[in-house]
Amino acid sequence: MSDPNDDANRFDILKMDYEMARDDERTFSNIQAAVASIAVALLAVIATIVSDTCQLSDAEDCKRVPDFFLAASPSVPLAALAFLQLLGAVSSIRSYYIRALERELRGYARRPLTELHSVSPIRPASYFELITEVTTMRRGRSGYRVLSFLVLSVTFLVFAGFTVYIAVKLDGYYTLSMLLLYGAAFAFLASEVAGATLGARTTFVRVAQQFQTRSAQPLLADAAGGTNTGRGIVSYLVFPRPEDWSKLLFVPLVFLAASASRGTPFDWTMLLTSMVIAEYLVYSARYQWNDIRGVAADAAHPQARARLRLPYSGDRGRLRFIVGWSLGVAFARVLTAIVLGYVTGEITFTLIFLTAVFAVAALYELLRTSSQAPSTTSRGRSRLAKAIWLTVGTGYALRFLVGVYAAGVPLGDPLVYAGAVFSYAFGIMFVLLTWVLEATSYCRASAGGVWYPGRELAGKANLGILLRYVRGPVISAHPDPHPAAPSAVNCGEVKILASRGALFAPWNLALWASATAGAPLAVHLARTPTDPGTVWWVSAASVAGAFAMSAAGGTLSRVAVQLLTAAGIVLAGGLARIGGTDVLDYVLLLAPWMTTAGTYLMFRNQSYRDLKYFAADLLGNVRQLTIWLVKSVTGPDTWRAIR
Repeated sequence: MSDPNDDANRFDILKMDYEMARDDERTFSNIQAAVASIAVALLAVIATIVSDTCQLSDAEDCKRVPDFFLAASPSVPLAALAFLQLLGAVSSIRSYYIRALERELRGYARRPLTELHSVSPIRPASYFELITEVTTMRRGRSGYRVLSFLVLSVTFLVFAGFTVYIAVKLDGYYTLSMLLLYGAAFAFLASEVAGATLGARTTFVRVAQQFQTRSAQPLLADAAGGTNTGRGIVSYLVFPRPEDWSKLLFVPLVFLAASASRGTPFDWTMLLTSMVIAEYLVYSARYQWNDIRGVAADAAHPQARARLRLPYSGDRGRLRFIVGWSLGVAFARVLTAIVLGYVTGEITFTLIFLTAVFAVAALYELLRTSSQAPSTTSRGRSRLAKAIWLTVGTGYALRFLVGVYAAGVPLGDPLVYAGAVFSYAFGIMFVLLTWVLEATSYCRASAGGVWYPGRELAGKANLGILLRYVRGPVISAHPDPHPAAPSAVNCGEVKILASRGALFAPWNLALWASATAGAPLAVHLARTPTDPGTVWWVSAASVAGAFAMSAAGGTLSRVAVQLLTAAGIVLAGGLARIGGTDVLDYVLLLAPWMTTAGTYLMFRNQSYRDLKYFAADLLGNVRQLTIWLVKSVTGPDTWRAIR
């Protein structure tokens, strides 16, 4: 038998819940009516205002306003309609819940209402369910559904007509932008309205199932899982990979060098446009794709919080939300790049660059996925890893082409081809040095100094194979016999490249290729006629310096080699009378070598931890220096009083 006290408590809870839901429903109904009125009023007011503008009126006393404001005017009523839809979606969920409460409450009031008994035996707590027999889009009265559809259709048609009318009156790129942006927003809003009306039942079932799954978990169960990569989803979508900030310097440096070399005007607007399209839109979308494909592996990375990749969650629903938003924003970035290219007259450049970036990205992802396949043999995995190494330099060649394009250098200039080859070799060197340091972060060292690679490294052949060329630690080919023991050394904090290492390591081969390819680029930058003898002497100095740097056994030795090689290149340029006494020509002549050697030297003197925390450490050092300066100026007594 049921406990009467339990029944009484259940009735009190149901009654209180029902009262709260009904109060909430009345409040939302009032808000919906107010917002609907505001949306109609806004549409009427904006239509009246814009009709007096010169773009839409031939009257002599018309008002001239920027095209941008006219293009943005439909966004105001659109926002009101979107807010109205948000309220409607909540109302759909509340409707099912209130009806469920009424059915529960009717179990406590079995006798029908006396006044309605002659019509139908309707019991108390049936109001909301009775109303839905008229107002729902699935089973309501046909007249109500026709009128509701008429209201929705008229609203959407008026809004769409208003937007299209403005769009066709503006310039071509505004027309395209408005049709793309408002069309996408309109289609999305229409689908959401359909989901909250005709598809309300399906939506409620899905929401209820998600609630049931998550209600059994602690309230903050996935809090850590959503941020274990060191950031939230909004931060990631704004700037996907802040750790790659150094790559943002490549295009501006090429632009400056190419403009100075060819004497073209420094077109900063063109540089900014190219940077936004290439780096912030296209390459960020490409990074998002890469991060989506490797979201679980990135979350398991030992330096996940420093790498700041796509957030990860063990909860499927939240992970679906994260991946979905990243896909949507990546697609929006691509569309925005196309629109911006069209608006600025750079549509050809945008489409070619977009195609090239994602063609290389598709090849890279195919090679990487194939190398991780369980069926791939050890020899096949090694070959695929080397193919990946040869692929990664392409992105740097594309960035070089963006820089010279922004500088206005014609495609037929030898500088373009020499620079693309140099950048390709430089990019391979840059990435391989990064990857060999990253491979160390997957290792843990025993108390005896033996390095044991983690299991995650087995699926990253393009990283793991690089450890074969490292000299110094003993790297075991077997699993760690004591995985639970505390690590004596965090291998990612070891400057593994500081010592000499294998002479024919892949990154050294890339260094030699970069130095060799840098000689023709240096001569073309210095505005000297392509003299084979000059190129040969600069190449000889660069290659000899690169070989000596890779064979040197310490930082001071490498710095000395870098400077001596620079002196040799200057001497070679002086013998060829490059630029006469023009200092700029000698700066440009040295630029490829100093870039290659400086980057190589920087990596050889860093650990993976240093590499990933460079910006944070720099800010920390600046903060400490600032504190020291303030303390020195104010004095210790005042400092203690104000700190």
